[in-house]
Amino acid sequence: MTATLTIRPAADGDVHAIWRIHTAAIEATCAGHYPEEVIDAWIERLKPESYRGVVRRGGVVIAEHDVQAVGFGQIDLPNGEIQAVYVAPDAQCQGVGAALLAHLERLAAHQGMARITLKATINAEAFYATRGWRTIGHDLHKITQDIGLKCIAMEKDLSSPAQK
Repeated sequence: MTATLTIRPAADGDVHAIWRIHTAAIEATCAGHYPEEVIDAWIERLKPESYRGVVRRGGVVIAEHDVQAVGFGQIDLPNGEIQAVYVAPDAQCQGVGAALLAHLERLAAHQGMARITLKATINAEAFYATRGWRTIGHDLHKITQDIGLKCIAMEKDLSSPAQK
């Protein structure tokens, strides 16, 4: 799929596609790794309009295959943190996630960052590890007052040519 894959900055008109990809990916790939009440609370708090502000601030990119959105990524450049890499279930395992991650890493490197971080879902730790990321700890992302999402804190050194 990557031969015809394009990655571009997200625009206001992409918020519904981002929401669709995000919720479908959570349901398809995270459900086997988290309790049902965590998945339900996570998806419930996601609304298409909630993406508009972050898209306008920049740092969100869309992966398209034949002009159809198949994935998205998000980076907080001021803080050097990748905040999202999600791929539609029917486009997974076809290089989309790897292309999005590499694109976000290049954005950070072009900003002169030597190191970037992320908080991976449990199911995504191996995906990042095979791409040069290392686990540095565990974290809990609050979904609601009572529900937390267990995450893996990871980092990548961008200053080493072997890590780029």
